[in-house]
Amino acid sequence: MKVRNWVAPTFLSWRSVVPTAATLTVFGITFLLVVSLAGLASPLGGGAGGSGTITEAGAPHPLNSRLDAEYASALRADGTPASPEIIYAQVSDGQPYMAHGAEYDAFANVTGATLVEGKRPQRHDEAVVGSDLARTLDIEVGDELTVSGSVKPGIRRVTVVGRYDAPRTLDDLLILPLDSAADLATGQGQVHMIRVKGSVSGIDDVDGVAANRSGAVVTGLSGPGRVTKGDTVNLTVAVRNVGSERTNREVTVRYRGEQQTTTVAVPPGQERTGTVTFRASELGTANATAGEYTHSVTVVSPNAIEIPSQLPSQAPPGSGLSVPVVTKTGERVSNATVTVNGPSLRTGSSGVAVVPLPREPGNYTITARSGDQTATHDIQIVRGTERELYGELSIAPSSGSVLTTPTLRVGLANPWQEPLTRNVGVIGPGVSRNRTVYMPPGNVTQTRFSPDGGRSQPGTYTYRMTVNGTTLTTADYEVTGDRRLASAVASSGSYASGTPIERSVEGVFGNVQLILGVLVVLSALSTVGSTTATFAQGVHARRQAIGIHRSTGATQWRVLRTILADIARIAIPATGLALGLSVVALHLLERAGWLVFFGFRLSARTPPTILTAIFLGGVSLALLGALVATVPYLTASPVSLLPSGDRTRTPDAESVDERQPSDD
Repeated sequence: MKVRNWVAPTFLSWRSVVPTAATLTVFGITFLLVVSLAGLASPLGGGAGGSGTITEAGAPHPLNSRLDAEYASALRADGTPASPEIIYAQVSDGQPYMAHGAEYDAFANVTGATLVEGKRPQRHDEAVVGSDLARTLDIEVGDELTVSGSVKPGIRRVTVVGRYDAPRTLDDLLILPLDSAADLATGQGQVHMIRVKGSVSGIDDVDGVAANRSGAVVTGLSGPGRVTKGDTVNLTVAVRNVGSERTNREVTVRYRGEQQTTTVAVPPGQERTGTVTFRASELGTANATAGEYTHSVTVVSPNAIEIPSQLPSQAPPGSGLSVPVVTKTGERVSNATVTVNGPSLRTGSSGVAVVPLPREPGNYTITARSGDQTATHDIQIVRGTERELYGELSIAPSSGSVLTTPTLRVGLANPWQEPLTRNVGVIGPGVSRNRTVYMPPGNVTQTRFSPDGGRSQPGTYTYRMTVNGTTLTTADYEVTGDRRLASAVASSGSYASGTPIERSVEGVFGNVQLILGVLVVLSALSTVGSTTATFAQGVHARRQAIGIHRSTGATQWRVLRTILADIARIAIPATGLALGLSVVALHLLERAGWLVFFGFRLSARTPPTILTAIFLGGVSLALLGALVATVPYLTASPVSLLPSGDRTRTPDAESVDERQPSDD
């Protein structure tokens, strides 16, 4: 009985539950839609998954932005996850959607995307699709899509090879390989934006603010590895401009306690070099430095000679071997004498002497003399030894940033007196070349080329030259992590948290948070008005009971408290019912496909915190509406609330005197 008395309302009727629930359902649906729209168009909470984007400074829209895709490598080398991306709009069966060109692994590292079906795209005609977009377009792994150029004419047929899950609008994208998208939207090596994980504000320029202001940074230092004492040392410094304006950058190079400064003018987005000169005054090895980059220079005696160490160390008996004699700087030495267990032979104008090797197995020394200088090379005569080519592999510069493009120099020679055919390969990061070569006796050839990439992180990378699968020689290249380069990249562009669609919507509509907030406020005011009308009818019907309570001594506060308790008893189940109806309605709208805007699917999944906020807000709005409806009945006199037949007039003294009998 006590529970029933506590649950049952005193003044109002349970009939108010249905209209109250109907009113609050409208508020709940509106609130849930606003939350879904906020997830699409407003970077609430710092963006999607704590990520942001860097676009070209001054670009009015991400599609107008152009950045070098390699800038992402500079950020990654500094420890900031980065994904270079291309944006362009597509249409499939009348349904618009967004496609992105990106390296899937980099995209997933920044956004937290997880591959749930299929595999990563590995070819130019493969793609992966977000789970929400797959539902929107009704496609599966293995289906084919036709994509076309957005700002450039072109068409391509791609196969969906995987499906991924990602937060918010990131789940509504088709991800193509970066090179495929570049042909349709920007150009090779260019992207619209670089997506980064977290904020770039923590990337400081350790060399002061000069790099940030100018956008130009040192990316490498190169020069000769050996010079003769007394000669000049010409060192070349490379400067990359990651900004959007032409700039001049002063660079200081230091070598053996001296320093030289050169000014390099660099157009936006390009790289230029400058040269400084030092005198090689001391023998030995010393490092030249420019910023964080070093280059080793060895100063040698002008008369010193050597036999290249790449010359074969084993040979079959009685074979003829071409022996080159060079200076320490690599120049050929003519008229030098070469001896090996027998008579001496002289080098010709090419610096090479053809020496007959001993016929008896054993260890021998090849000796070269030029003036008072001597060089030696040990060789072992072994029966059955296969004749090998003489190879040289070098890389310049020997170190650089992730934006530096080094050059590989490949030299190949046949030192034997018979032709050789071999399968020669050059293998390393960004390069894998194999070729069958025919080398006549004494033939020398060389070529130069630049590796494509594969050096995205700081460290030492090794390149190998192989002959018939056996490593002949190697060369190391060091990638230096330059924080100044990352700082210049981050500061030269425009950074904003969130995703491109969020930035685009804000660019069109302005402060989206304010717009959505106004929608919620207007919905709340409308709900208060509706609940006021609902409860005003109920309170009006019970005005007599309120008047009786007031007439029998109940205070206004006590009556108000009783009415608010009644409203709470009605509002709590009504709000719960409204919340359930709102969630069901939103899921039905999603299932019907009515929550898709330009290919982006609004999420019907609502966090418990949002549901709690809607529930508390609904109860509060109901109480506020009841308060507005009740105040007029609390401020009125108790008598005015009673029916006219129930009103009793209290006689005053004058009327009593009039009814007294007269003594006359």
